Amino acid sequence: MKHICPTCNANTHIIKKKTDKDGNTVETEEVCPTCGGSGWVD
Repeated sequence: MKHICPTCNANTHIIKKKTDKDGNTVETEEVCPTCGGSGWVD
């Protein structure tokens, strides 16, 4: 699943979905391959 990277606005920011220990679906972000930044702000 792709997502717009807030850092460089490229549509290459990868979002992976996984299931946590409680059975909830959570999204984990990967580093944007275009700019090298995670683009995610806490």
